[in-house]
Parts: sequence; structure tokens; C-alpha cells
Amino acid sequence: MTNRKNWLLVIGLLLAAAHCSVLPALASGETFSLTGHDLQVDVDSRWAGCGQGGYCPVRVRVVNRGPTRTLTFRIAKSYQLVTGVRQTIEVPQNAALSVTLPVPMVNSSTTAEFRVEQSGSLLEKMNRPINLPEVNVAEIGRPGLLVVAPGVVDMQAFEDGATTFRHTGGGASGASSRSSTCVALPRSSLPSSWIDYSGLDIVSISLDELTKLPKGTRAALIQWTRCGGTLLVTAAGDQETASSTAAKLLVDDSVSASAWSWTEPKLEDRNVAQIVHQDASVSVPSLIVAPTTSPGEWSREAMPFRVTDVGFGKLVLFRAEPFPGTAQDWFWLLKSVGGMPRWDWGRRHGESARIGTSDFFLFLIPGIGGVPVVMFLVLITIFAVVIGPLNYFVLARRKQLHLLLLTIP
Repeated sequence: MTNRKNWLLVIGLLLAAAHCSVLPALASGETFSLTGHDLQVDVDSRWAGCGQGGYCPVRVRVVNRGPTRTLTFRIAKSYQLVTGVRQTIEVPQNAALSVTLPVPMVNSSTTAEFRVEQSGSLLEKMNRPINLPEVNVAEIGRPGLLVVAPGVVDMQAFEDGATTFRHTGGGASGASSRSSTCVALPRSSLPSSWIDYSGLDIVSISLDELTKLPKGTRAALIQWTRCGGTLLVTAAGDQETASSTAAKLLVDDSVSASAWSWTEPKLEDRNVAQIVHQDASVSVPSLIVAPTTSPGEWSREAMPFRVTDVGFGKLVLFRAEPFPGTAQDWFWLLKSVGGMPRWDWGRRHGESARIGTSDFFLFLIPGIGGVPVVMFLVLITIFAVVIGPLNYFVLARRKQLHLLLLTIP
């Protein structure tokens, strides 16, 4: 009887472990503080995207109440293999400094260790595990969204619109932890290097917030946009005036900005028969008949947004504030700005840094989707069957066979 109870206990523990393994993960990132040694270190790893690659910026703020010292802030591997990052700075007495650690997301690891070191040694009790964005395998084409706002932003309608677009646009969908790929942060939390935004798909910021950003941060946003990102400038008001204002804020080259060609969305692209909703606690989505009208939907008396190309990226200008909007509204935006390749980070960049790439990086050349294998085989065959023997006979006739070393392809 005792053995039977033991077996039942073991089975129960195994079932509990299996259940816990499929529980939804928390949203990416966290904030915490470490104190000691006359230091206060505030760490913020909240971020969006990075499911297939890019950099996750871990922002660190340190206050030194002791003597001037040189500190090293390090992201190191714990029980999972991560690419380590470190920054060493000198912190004067009674000074407060900020630094960003851009962690490259190049494998499936989601946990690392944050460490504060001095003179090459870890300061006691100044380390802690830190969460990093999880790899996105099951839901390819789910865009990562960063909203720059001082308060809480309701992004559920965006999540539903993105899920609906992915199901109708050819994105991959499967069982998933459903941790959020959206985050709202104040402008004070934004990094000032464009590479820190590289794991994102969309950044949304109001025109008022954009004007208050430091020039370096604005430059980082437009550089990221030129490299393929999608920047939403919201609550811009009259679009003709706003276009000029946004151009002055984002680019110093007025000639380049004047060449922007704005297009308005097609109203029929908003039509969708069903909304696909997926809760964080379940892996199977539910289908909801799309309502004809919904409270809070975007006004359509005049087109609510328009789009222009900026380098490899897109700039979207909104008349009003788009959040929360409706699922149909966000479906409309995603469809108007681009197809599934724009919202699939791996396809937009040509490779996924966190999962295998079976199609040889999808070269970023229009019309070229892979290595020209047939042409390579033809050229190699010509060299082996025609040019090689021809070289031999020509050089043998001239009694210069030693030159074969120079003519062998």
C-alpha cells in the first residue's frame, strides 16, 4: 500500500510539472533595484519584440553615494548560454549616471545574470537573475510593438488585430506561451542608439512626445526606421502641417523629407469577416464575428492615417490617438503598411538569429530568394568538362603543363 501511495505521489508531481511547463509566461522584462556598498542600481529590462533576433536593451541607472569608483555592469550567463555584455564606467561621488547594455538575442536562452563588479570582482549581493525576451517559434509574424507614453496603454485591440492579420495573412500559428510582444514605456526609458530598437517591428509615439525627445533619441528612431522599422507618429492633427513638423523633427535633410510620397489606405482593406482572439491562458484561438461598428473605432470621415517610405522602413502619420482602437482598425493598419514579410522579423531581415534559417538567409535583393544553385552547377560543370581539358591540351601542345597550376579554376 505504501509503494502504491509513493507511485501516486510521483505521478502527481510529474503531472503538476507538466502543467506548470505550459503556463503562460509573463510579459518580457522586469524592473528591480540593487542596493549596497553605497550604491543604488536600478535595472529596467522591459522591452518588446526580439523573438527572432535583434538587441534587447537593458537600461541601468546607478547612484553612487560613496567615493568615486570604476564599476562594471555585466550581463553574464547563468544556467543558460547567453552572449555576455559589459559596460565599464567611472561614477563620481554623489553622481547619478545611466548606461544601456544591448544584449544580442542570438539563441533560445531567456535567462541571464545581472552583475555589478568593481576591480574585476563581484560586489557582494549586487547580482540577480534577469529575464530576456523569449524566442518566437510558434507565432511567426506577430509584431513587437513599443508605445512611448507616460501612462498605461490598452493594447488588447492591437493584439487581436495582429492575431487576426497573422491568421489571414499566412503567418505561423501554434501552441504558445502568449507572453506579450507589446510594451508601453515613458520617453525617459528610451535608449539613444538605433541598434537598441533593432528587435522591434513597430514604435508608436505621439507628436508631442516626439518633440520632447532628446535629439540623439530622435536620430536613433529615424535611423532604425530607415533600416526597416515602422514608426507611428500619432495625435498629429492636420496631416499637411504635421508632415512638415515630423520631417523637421526626424531628419535634418529637408530635401530628403520633401521627397517623401504619402499614400492613404484603402477603406476596403479594413474588411474582415472574423476577429481571431487568443487569451494568454489558452493556446487555441477563438473566432468572433467582426461587428459592423464598435465604440472607440477610428473615425473614417477622413482617412485616419497615411504612410510613406523612409529608406527600407515606413513612417505612419495618425491624425488622432489610435489607442485603443478596435481589432478591425489595427488589422487595417497592418494590411495597409505591408504584407506578412513586413511583420515577420526573420523574413524582413533575411534571417532569424534565434532559430534556424532553412532558406539560406533569403538575400535582400528583389527577386532573389536563395542561392542560384542551378547556375552554380552549370558553371562548375563547364569548368570541369570543357575548360579543364581544353587547358590541358593547349598547354601540353605548348609544353607548358606547369602552368596548369595557374589555370585550374
